[in-house]
Amino acid sequence: MKIPTLETERLILRAPTMEDVDWFFSLRSDKEFMKYMHRPVIKEMSEAQAFVQNFLDRAESETGLQWVLEEKASGNPVGYAGPWRWDSKNNTGELGYGLDLNHVGKGFMREAVAACIKYGFEHMNLERIEAWMEDQNHGSRKVVEANGMQREATLRHYVLHDGKYRNLYIYSILRSEYSRRG
Repeated sequence: MKIPTLETERLILRAPTMEDVDWFFSLRSDKEFMKYMHRPVIKEMSEAQAFVQNFLDRAESETGLQWVLEEKASGNPVGYAGPWRWDSKNNTGELGYGLDLNHVGKGFMREAVAACIKYGFEHMNLERIEAWMEDQNHGSRKVVEANGMQREATLRHYVLHDGKYRNLYIYSILRSEYSRRG
């Protein structure tokens, strides 16, 4: 699938390219950025290349979709978002996203997630969109709640990260709930 370009008030959501590798490396090599990701901090540029290639491969195989979030005012990437895991058999998608720490608190991710949810229901035929996050990730919780997602589960001590067991929350929104939000 070709990754379409989407537009919101302040963002352009575009396909990732290999030209984004340096930017992804700067994000995913930052320990603070990776705090809630439950993935190792990357150390090599080749890992950033593989990360971008994974986005492109998932789009091609229609098993996931991610956009780079580009700020219209500056033309610079500020984050990434999309249904990174897409199950076309069951019409479900799991949102994954990350925001450059220099842009936290500006509402960019709330705006991007709204566009991803809209695209998922209106163009990908999804019935359900979910997001998994650590219970301590208050910013992520605010983003999904502002977009009508409801917490439906707590997975206690679900992941061991940095030597500590962490609880995860699962949030979701159904097509019927999205339609009622108008």
